[in-house]
Amino acid sequence: MENKELLQMLAIYEDLLNGNAIDQTKYEQLSEEEKNEVLALAELAQQIKDALTPVKPAASFKQELEGALTEAARQRVHREVRIGPLPPRRDVLIGAAVGSAVALAGGVAYLVRTWMRGRSQHMGQVGM
Repeated sequence: MENKELLQMLAIYEDLLNGNAIDQTKYEQLSEEEKNEVLALAELAQQIKDALTPVKPAASFKQELEGALTEAARQRVHREVRIGPLPPRRDVLIGAAVGSAVALAGGVAYLVRTWMRGRSQHMGQVGM
């Protein structure tokens, strides 16, 4: 079945479901098999529509649902993200100073090691 034919079938089916008159030009363009399928689907849809009648919920259900939704909303509003107190400024400064000192010590150790390695290679070349 081509897309165009499928769209035509769906348009006719939609008209039937909504209680509108069938567009005869679209309907006549369908094959016999497609016409039968549309009519069978329309009949099934009508049977389902007749069997399913709208029902109003009981007052007790509505009250229970309203209470549950109100409580859920209340709990959601009270759920807050709380951030603990920040450490005193002095502690932050001490931490930053220690971190800087460690980084500086690492840099100095690297430079000394590089310098010593370069010196030992230079001494090895001179001693030959």
